[in-house]
Amino acid sequence: MHSKDRGVARWRRFDWLEEEIKEARLVSQITGIAYQDEGSYLAAIERMAKTGGMASTEDRFRMGITTLGRTMSPGRDMDTGGASYVFTRLKWKPERAKRTGADLIFKNDALLDMNTISYDGDKYGSVAKLGQRAKTRDELVSYSGRGSNETIVRHTLGFESLETVQVPRHVDPKKVEKILKDNGFGHVEVVQRGR
Repeated sequence: MHSKDRGVARWRRFDWLEEEIKEARLVSQITGIAYQDEGSYLAAIERMAKTGGMASTEDRFRMGITTLGRTMSPGRDMDTGGASYVFTRLKWKPERAKRTGADLIFKNDALLDMNTISYDGDKYGSVAKLGQRAKTRDELVSYSGRGSNETIVRHTLGFESLETVQVPRHVDPKKVEKILKDNGFGHVEVVQRGR
């Protein structure tokens, strides 16, 4: 089975059932912004919403978005093959995902993509360590309990899979809701972190 996501063919795993991973969530922080500035935070949300979601370093370059200095480790990611992936952390149970304080919480559907890789720790997106990737649901559950686990999603992680945005206290949630709704993502729950 496959579907299209911004021109990228996606094939689903046949060895994991949706029911087996229904409690999993992917979480991510917004990086490369002046975090305490509401305008910078809103601009980042708007950029992602206008392009449809999060994009890998390579995909941002293709879109003409300069990323060096705006992501966690772009140079290392290019060396390891991780520049083709979007970086997230895996959490088991939606309520645990919310407690992480992450800005973005995504549904589990990306885990069913054949090209999504989950590791028990930071590997900087290395695709040379595939023998270390999670192969079973039990491994996913185990990895999710480790703070430095890494789940990388090939090319893009679309906002159609975005479940929740947890905004910092200094950001007006209504402004984020409007940006998302104006860009076709009115389904996303927007909450203020810590409430």
